[in-house]
Amino acid sequence: MKTDFPTVRRGALQTLLVNVGYLCNQACKHCHVNAGPKRTEVMTEDTSDALIEFLDRSEVRRLDLTGGAPELNPHFRRLVLAARTRNIEVIDRCNLTVLAEPGQEDLADSRISIIVPALNESGQIGSMLSKLQPLRERGHEVIVVDGGSGDKTTSEAKPFADRVLDAPRGRASQLAFGAKASGHPVLWFVHADTWIPRNADYLISEALRNAVWGRFDVRLSGRDCHPGLSVVERFMNRRSRLTGIATGDQGIFVTRAAFNAIGGMPSLPLMEDVELSRRGLY
Repeated sequence: MKTDFPTVRRGALQTLLVNVGYLCNQACKHCHVNAGPKRTEVMTEDTSDALIEFLDRSEVRRLDLTGGAPELNPHFRRLVLAARTRNIEVIDRCNLTVLAEPGQEDLADSRISIIVPALNESGQIGSMLSKLQPLRERGHEVIVVDGGSGDKTTSEAKPFADRVLDAPRGRASQLAFGAKASGHPVLWFVHADTWIPRNADYLISEALRNAVWGRFDVRLSGRDCHPGLSVVERFMNRRSRLTGIATGDQGIFVTRAAFNAIGGMPSLPLMEDVELSRRGLY
């Protein structure tokens, strides 16, 4: 039969709709999949791994997550981060009421204010801040607080930061200044000579689901050439686990509410990071 209707051809897969399970915080009569709080069928870790591998092989540009309440799947955040780090748009079919459920507080706004104190860091500040650009693209902000550098630190930092601020010299005062100027509910204090993991925002979000602060294990540069450094880093990390004391080079992060509750950044010329963790964060 002849027709004027144009020929339909299959194009490349651009949007992938994924049902991550039937678990939901609500039981609605109109739900087409009969989701509810008593349903136990959820996407497993193996399936989520397979999905991430498929995203790497495909040309998918949009991941559409549905359920149930997708947020209740234990692998939801990992899927979202995996997609976003691959520049894939994510649609979350959220019923909004799930945001009020225990353990889901971070979903309402889990953005991070990354505060970097700097002093005469020309030549390396740009390289360090370039590693933070994927986090900026995911909605986090980078604030560099300069303590009166006599070199090109501020000019080299500006292309890679949301704001570059001047503050009285001293790491504690610079960090406090940056925290006051920041706007997100999570604060992350990062030294200018620190290299961060690619999925740092996901790791922070996961840690803060059951805590109000945290820190990263440290890995020292040069450890391959100087084996003794690996011993030092093991002792540093073990000390933090046993004592609850962290230092600034471990990338301390904290919720703004907890930070304000303990009076903010201690005003000390040295060891403000240790005092911060001693003031009841742990």
